Amino acid sequence: MPRHTTHAEVRLQQWGIRVEVLDCLLAYGRREHDHTHCEIADFDTKPLERIQHHEGARAAQLASDHRDVYAVIDSDCCVITTGHRFRRILRD
Repeated sequence: MPRHTTHAEVRLQQWGIRVEVLDCLLAYGRREHDHTHCEIADFDTKPLERIQHHEGARAAQLASDHRDVYAVIDSDCCVITTGHRFRRILRD
């Protein structure tokens, strides 16, 4: 499992996010800066296609079932928190 804060560990358990989903999100998810020296990683169509190509159907289905999962990553590549989106992420 990648480095993460205690807060992120608690959120993973609270939200029921599996480690495999977080691993796919960090490896293949789209990342954008949030203007506070952090990045937000989430799934969209292209990452799901890459997962299908590189990891196989099982991992792609797992990621597809958890499309609403996001992670906030600090500048040291440490996961700060995770969760499920209920609203779309506003982008520049």
